[in-house]
Order: sequence, then C-alpha cells, then structure tokens
Amino acid sequence: MDSGRIDLLIEGDRIEQFRELLGISGIASGPFKIQGKLDAAADGVQVIQLEAENSLGQATLTGTLGFGPSYSGTRLQITMDGHNANTLMSAIGVDALPAEPFRLDAKVELLEQGLQIDRGVLVSIGDDRLELDGLLVFKPAGEGSHVDFRLSGNKLSEMLGRLAPELQVPASPYQLEAKLDFQKDKILLQNGKAVFESITLTGEGIISSLADFAGTELDLELSGADISALQVFPALADTAAIFAPGLAYRLGGKVSSTENNIRFDKISGRIGTANLELDGGISPQESAADLQFVIQGPNFHALFKDADQSDHPIGAFSTAGELKLDEETLSLEKFHFETDSISAKAGLAMGWPFNPAADMRFELDLKGVDIRHLIPKTETFELSRAAYEVTTAGQLKVGLISLETFEASIGNFQLSVFGEVEDDPSNQAAALNIRASSKDISSIGRLNGEPLPALALNINADFAGSASEFSLSKLDVSLGESRINGSMDISLTGLRPLIHLQLDSPNIDLRPFLLDGKSTTADTSTSEWLIPATALPVDALKYIDGEFAFKFKALQFEHSSLNNLVINAELEDGSLKVSELTAEGVHGALNAVFFVSPTSAGKTEIKLDMQAQDLAFNFFGQSEEMLSQLPAFDLDVSVIGDGENLRELAGSLNGTAQLGSSGGVLEDTNLSILDTFFLEELFSMILPTDEDSSDLQVKCAAAIFKISDGLVETDPAIAFTTNKISLISKGELDLGTEKIQFHFNTIPSKAYKFSASELINPYILLSGTLKSPSVGIDPAKALVRGGIAVGTAGISILAKGALGRLGNTVPLCEKMLGGIKKT
Repeated sequence: MDSGRIDLLIEGDRIEQFRELLGISGIASGPFKIQGKLDAAADGVQVIQLEAENSLGQATLTGTLGFGPSYSGTRLQITMDGHNANTLMSAIGVDALPAEPFRLDAKVELLEQGLQIDRGVLVSIGDDRLELDGLLVFKPAGEGSHVDFRLSGNKLSEMLGRLAPELQVPASPYQLEAKLDFQKDKILLQNGKAVFESITLTGEGIISSLADFAGTELDLELSGADISALQVFPALADTAAIFAPGLAYRLGGKVSSTENNIRFDKISGRIGTANLELDGGISPQESAADLQFVIQGPNFHALFKDADQSDHPIGAFSTAGELKLDEETLSLEKFHFETDSISAKAGLAMGWPFNPAADMRFELDLKGVDIRHLIPKTETFELSRAAYEVTTAGQLKVGLISLETFEASIGNFQLSVFGEVEDDPSNQAAALNIRASSKDISSIGRLNGEPLPALALNINADFAGSASEFSLSKLDVSLGESRINGSMDISLTGLRPLIHLQLDSPNIDLRPFLLDGKSTTADTSTSEWLIPATALPVDALKYIDGEFAFKFKALQFEHSSLNNLVINAELEDGSLKVSELTAEGVHGALNAVFFVSPTSAGKTEIKLDMQAQDLAFNFFGQSEEMLSQLPAFDLDVSVIGDGENLRELAGSLNGTAQLGSSGGVLEDTNLSILDTFFLEELFSMILPTDEDSSDLQVKCAAAIFKISDGLVETDPAIAFTTNKISLISKGELDLGTEKIQFHFNTIPSKAYKFSASELINPYILLSGTLKSPSVGIDPAKALVRGGIAVGTAGISILAKGALGRLGNTVPLCEKMLGGIKKT
C-alpha cells in the first residue's frame, strides 16, 4: 500500500517480544500499549499521533517513521513522563541519575548506529534538569556516543548519589556541563565545567571506564573567590578551615590514574598571594603515597586564620617537604620552613594506619633571629630581642613518648628537657628532668619597665605526674647569690588548681632587685591623694587553692637582713591565711599572722597582728662591730579593715599600734635615708647640727596609737629622748581624708652644747595632707634663733623654764615603754 491512514492500537504483556518481532533494541520491559493514527505515504509513514505506555512511562511521539526492519531515518518529537530517570540513562551505561520520576522533551532521529538527540530537557527531582544534545549509541557503555550535556539544579548530592556517594555533597545550587565522547573503555571529556555556589571546577581529558579508572588523564582546575567556601564539603572542611576567609584561590594541573596509582603532575596554583606546587602519586589499593609540595608567598600571616594576632608578623615565606606512605609507615621528610627571621626543619615517621599505640619518631630543628616573634607581649614583662634555636628528637612507642633531646637556647638562656611521657588517654603520665640556665638574665628582658639585674640563673627540677596531677621535685634554683630548693605538687581535679609549695633557702639576696634608695622618676601625678584608689590586688586569689611553706635562713636587703624567716600560708576559696610569719633581725625577732578574705558585700577584709621583741635592723649601714649597739624595738600592731580599694581600706582601719625602744647608738648616722616624703625637712628642724660627732645615742623611744575608722591618734603621745634632744609629739592622721596634724615639742639635752648661731625649733607643727605635707613653726609657739626667743615674751630657750620641760619628757617615754613591754 503506497498511501493510507491507519488507526493503531497495539498492546501486550511483554514488550520484549514486540521488539524482537520488529528487530529493534530497547530498555523497556513488561506490559505495553501503543495507539495512534498513521498517515502512510509512498516514501514512508507519517505519524499523526502516537502514544506509548510501558515500564519507562508514558510517551507521545510525532514525526516520520523510517523503513523497517531497523526503522533508520525515523525522526520524532518525543514527550515522555517516566518513572525512573536512572533506567533511561543506563541505556548508555551512565548510572548517574537517581531513580526518580522524570520528564523527557526532545527531538530525536533514529540512525543505524543509535539515537540522534537535538537539545532536549530531562526534568526530575523538582527543578533539577538535564539537557542533552548528540548521538546515543545503543551499545554497552554507549561506545560511539558523543553527547553535549548540561545538568543543573539544587540537589547535587542526589544527582551524584549513585556515582560517588562518598563525596557527601551538600544540597545547594549547582551547574554541570561538558562534551562527552564515549569510546571503547574510555570517555573523552571536553569543556567540562562544574559550578557549585562560588566554587568552579573545569576539566578536559580522558575518563577511563576500566577498573579503578586506570588510564584516566585529566587536566583539572579548581578556583573560587573565597577558600572558606570549600568547608561545605566534609572531606575538605578541616583543610579549608585553617586559611583566612576571603582568599581567592586557584589550583590546577594534570591528574592521571594507572591500575593502582593516581598521579599528580605539576599541580600548581595560588591561595591569596601564596603560590603552591604539588607533585607525586598515591596508591589507594596499596595504601601508598609519595607527594612533594612547595608553598611560598609574600605574607605568611595573611594566609592563615588568626595568624595576624602576632605582634611580629612574618612576611615572605617558603616551605617544602615530601610526604610518603607505605603499608606500615607515614612519614614527612625533607620538610623545611623559611622566612627572613625563622628557619625550621622537621622529620616525622609514624606507624600506619594511625592508632594511639602506633610507633612514631620525630625530630625538629627551629632557628630564629628574634624570640619575640613566637611569644606574645605581656603588660609586666617585655622580652628583649634575642636569637633562638630549638632542637628536639624522640619517639612514641606503645603509648610512651621518649624525649631523647630537647635543647633550646634564647640568647644566653639555655633550656634542656629529657625523659618519658605516657600518651595513654586513660593513664597520662610523665617523668622529665628540666634544666635551665643563663649567664646573665639582664639580657632576657625588662620587668615592669626596669631591666633585670645582671645575675646568673640555674634551675634543675624533676617533673612527674599526669595532665591532671603533677609535681616538681628536687627543685634547685640559684639566682646570683640566692639559693632555693624545694618541691611543688599541683592537682587540677577540683574546681580550682590545688598547689602545695614548699621552699627552703640558705640565702635570698634582694639587693640586686632594690632601687638605690631614691626614686628614679619624679611624681607627676596631679591627684591630691597619696593613697590611690587602686583595687586591692586580690583577684588572683580566686583562681587557685593551696598550702605554702617557706623557710629562708637569710633574706638580704641593702644594709640589713631578715634571718630564719618562716612563712606558712593557706589559700582557699579566695581567702588567704598566713598562719605563721616569723623572722629574726640583727637581734630580736618578730612574728605575725595575716588574713585576707572576701566579704559578702563585695569588699575585701584584711587583718594583721604583728609583734616584735628587741628587734633591730641595720637601716643606716653600720659596721659589723657596731650592730650590737643598734637600738632594738618592741612592736605590737593589730589592725583590721575592709574595702574595695587601698583608699577605702585605709579609711576603714581599726586597731592599735605600739612601738618602743630602750635605746642604743646610731654611729655615723646618715640621714639620707630620710630624703623622701617630709622626714628630712622635719628632722633638720628638730635635730641641731653638730660638727664634732654624728653619733646619735637613743635613750628611749615610744609611740602608742589608736586607730578608729582610719583615724590614727597618739594615745597618749610619741616620746623620743637622745643624748642631744628630747621630743614629745601629739596629733592625728586621718587616713580617710589624709589630713595631718602633729605638734612637736623639742628640748635640747642639758649636756648638749650648741652655738648661739644654731637654729633650734622647740615648737614645730606638721600639718597639711599626706600628698602635700607642711613642716613649719607652730603658730601658737615661738621660733628661737641664737638662743633668743622671737615673737614671744623674749624668754630664752636656755632659761630654766624651758629646760624644765625635759623633766616631763623622760618619765613619759619610760612609762609608755614599760606599758609596751608588758603588752
């Protein structure tokens, strides 16, 4: 029949039999139904309308049918609603799409070798879509096919779920496109491009379909505007997280695969302003790798996250190394890191696959020109610029780290550590010997703006314990002439670190740390207060608990020393209790107890009880043979107060203070020690000049004060008698307001002679404030010059009425002294 019209209806239970009957191939199976209208012509059959339904779905076809039996030349417009997109793609050997419903809308032509597709759209999984253009050959693996495709949507994770489920790609917008040429055992890839959010991957080359993709050769390039975007891929998250956000990146080169090896040939790229290169190969089946890398750039800190926190940025840098892996060992070899100021070399070899019990060996050599590059500044201590070198080597075996060598030098400071550390998480422990030394610590830095003294330092200690409990034993420290030995135990198992510290010393020499007696800077403060409103330095007490025991045979000052100093203290819940503080002077002794406790009102309470018996200090630098003649003092102080700062504390004090001495001789007294505050001016008015002798013989000294809410009052007086003068003073000091009011009445000794030209001030007034004291003549009394009273009734200081005052001073001083000794 040359022409005609046919209404067609074909259906059955097995479409496979229908395809065999017609001699055509296909992927549909099971029941089917085909119906429509055909217009036949002399040169073919025109399909007016044809609908088909089978296991793939429902389809509508219009177009021209070619001649049988192959029907080559058939041209159709196909619209298809299917049940399984993956089944359709499996026709060309591509198992890439999920088994989800799809819609196909395309123009196709059936050729002898396959199906020619004009640009069509396969839609599945919401708005994810696949566009195809090219020839699909109905052969295993689609051999001979060439396809131009474009895949886009919002669920790349589902699209790649069958190809590479291990990629764990997030469900985000994406776009894939490429030209594919399917050849025997391989696919030629051209113009490949993948865009995922801001990440772009391009590639060209050969994708092998052999086992393990052997024979694959691809030129790939990965790029983007912000490297932190790579963190959305779990496999890359940790690596991407170390880089600073906002860095543009590009990495590209040739990746190839043999039967059991993946090669990276001349992979190069850029992250920010840094260049990197990668070369080598990995063998997943053999668990082997050999990779060489080089990274270099103009600014190290600009490359890594948080690196800009250093006060000393590292500029240009270069690093390289070789990473190797075999069946049993992962190693880092030939690693080095170089900058203008730092040089490092390292090596590492560890058992593979890694586990806590795996053996490991390590070594490191680090050098630099300035240690300040590695250690942040603090408010109180400033390191000096110093070259440094660190060398360490050791091994980890069966959970035990053996530190064979750790040697560090910073300028002339040397540190050495060796020993063993348990690396078992359930039983972490260490046993280390620590040694440190410096020929001169003044080169190390400055403390509170002042250079450290030029002293030699040596430290030797044994460290033992775990991460939660450890101790320092055999602690032996020498600093200049000072020596300390002892031990320290620390526990971190409670709410706060618990410290037990015990120190003994034959000698602590404080002289190198003391100023020369005079301030090196002028007081430029504009405050009217001498006692500052500085917060009490007790915050540190909140962070640790502990027990402390100190025994120092000698604590040396400039001209004197404390001997047999014993301190026992406890610190708990922010409260400090010094239960014992005893010491000896040149002769005599003192003891004290001291408490510091926080109160419920947010203040700090401080209590001090201190007593001394016949205690003498060599404040004036007397010679050794004269020390036994020094005045010895009895002291009794008991005060309590609280506050949020020093000024509040001073203004809240309550208690008593008593000081007395039975006398002694101050030979060659040097009053330069009084060249601070107002004391020199005061004593220059009280004590007459004597060219013949500077010896001062103290016969009696006594002072008794009562303190009420910061008001210090004489109770009854300050009394002082010497071979030259006698003195009585009464008055008060208000620590809350810092106001001073003391009246001094001075009388020359009967045996003391002075010339008529000498200045004698029997009536002196100390007034003003602690910050601005005023020393002058009591306006209610008189100034006497040359033995003649001025501004009074003209009575001479030598008159018997004036000398009679001396008889009142001596009994009062001795009476007060007797009361102090009884107390």
